[in-house]
Amino acid sequence: MRRLIPALLVGLVVAACGSAAPAVSERPAAPSARPSTATGPNILPIFVSSEILAGQNRFMFSLTDRSNQVIAAPDVPVTLEFYDVAADENEVAFTADSRFLWAIEGERGLYASTVEFPKAGRWGVRFTAAFPDGRTEQVRADFDVAASGSTPAIGAPAVGVDTPTIGAGGDAATVSTDRAPNPAFYTRSVADAVDAKAPFVLVFATPAFCQTAVCGPMLDTVKALAADYPTLTFINVEPYTMAMTDGSLQPVLADGQLQAAPWTDAWGLRTEPWVFVVDGEGKVAAKFEAVVAEDELRAAFDAVAPTSGSATGIVTAVDQPSITKVNSFTLRTDAGEERVFGVGTLDLTDGGFNAGHLREHMATGTKVNVAFELVDGRPVAVKLTDAE
Repeated sequence: MRRLIPALLVGLVVAACGSAAPAVSERPAAPSARPSTATGPNILPIFVSSEILAGQNRFMFSLTDRSNQVIAAPDVPVTLEFYDVAADENEVAFTADSRFLWAIEGERGLYASTVEFPKAGRWGVRFTAAFPDGRTEQVRADFDVAASGSTPAIGAPAVGVDTPTIGAGGDAATVSTDRAPNPAFYTRSVADAVDAKAPFVLVFATPAFCQTAVCGPMLDTVKALAADYPTLTFINVEPYTMAMTDGSLQPVLADGQLQAAPWTDAWGLRTEPWVFVVDGEGKVAAKFEAVVAEDELRAAFDAVAPTSGSATGIVTAVDQPSITKVNSFTLRTDAGEERVFGVGTLDLTDGGFNAGHLREHMATGTKVNVAFELVDGRPVAVKLTDAE
């Protein structure tokens, strides 16, 4: 087992976590800033991304002043100019804008930019920050772009690895340190999802033992969106080796240090947290490190989410204004989720029954299998059958 390096929010989360010193990157060569004046630049960059690779990147960074105070803010826009140092270190190869993202809502944040490097090698970037008082400050830094990284690349097969799960009605506290876990996030292993070729979202995050104070917020963002994507499987795993100790999940330490779990090593993570989105062919469609915005996740989920699916559970409520009409019903799934389904034109063949019988199933506690389609993002039942 090797140590997992905390997410590289250098300077961003030091105050929030109370860390004595920031983590450092495992990249072969550290970025080197170039002074913009004889006395040095007034702003300094922090490279947040643990991987900067040839091809498309989610290029994350922050800025501080000379006294190491973070100056990244929503009202400080930053533009980027990139240089291929080997070709011509002074000629701009391409430019990019960036967007500000809160790392800790209302407190500290960073910038993200979608950048595509045509090749590996030594590159440079000039950051231009515009301040509310009209000032413009610049700083340039050179850095290495690697040919490949340790985590699965976009388009690469997802790694099928056994991860902890709970059975129906199981206690998520045995596999997660989330204080308000969604049980559905712990009912299917990564290996099962890969084998089933089911699109899924994998979150490596430990709310209780996160080294950067952003694991909980990242997981909470994913949890808040999960209900809008009933055809996706969501999986959360603790990135560190854990064990139940005195009734609670605790890290297994080696020489006093957290240790990466086998599934974390299998996915090549050097930092945490991460979110990976996997499509129906079992390939990585998107990945997000450290901080992610809701709209980024929605776009990634929309790209892989099927338009139909099925669910099994017991009926807990029925909205039935008349004996012949059912508007909707609530299903408590085997994973412990409460899902509300509208009712469309039902297929009554091969054991399908009318929605008017749902109260009967609710009264007897008989499990129901619901085949549904998404209509304007809402699951609508198209066939109801007995699941027992």
